[in-house]
Amino acid sequence: MFKIISVIIKFLNRINKFIWKIIIFLSKFIKVDEINHLDDKPEDVKYRLFNVDDPAIIEPFVKLEKKDYKQLIKDNNIKPIKRRNSKKITIYLSSL
Repeated sequence: MFKIISVIIKFLNRINKFIWKIIIFLSKFIKVDEINHLDDKPEDVKYRLFNVDDPAIIEPFVKLEKKDYKQLIKDNNIKPIKRRNSKKITIYLSSL
């Protein structure tokens, strides 16, 4: 097991050295001015108008108080639904 890990580490080190050599080689041909322009806005007008919203405001969780639905109906003067057919809907409240 130790031998496999050491071989993998040696392989990764060689890849790392090779990548750095490629970066140094490419840096000789790329001017600094060209790199700075890579972060500019795109030339297409449609994408210039694109804006990202601010991150959402996350507040700590606040426990809501339980309210009685019958009392809310009375307080807000909510009328019952008038159904066209005579079938009644049964409500199963498992949390009560």
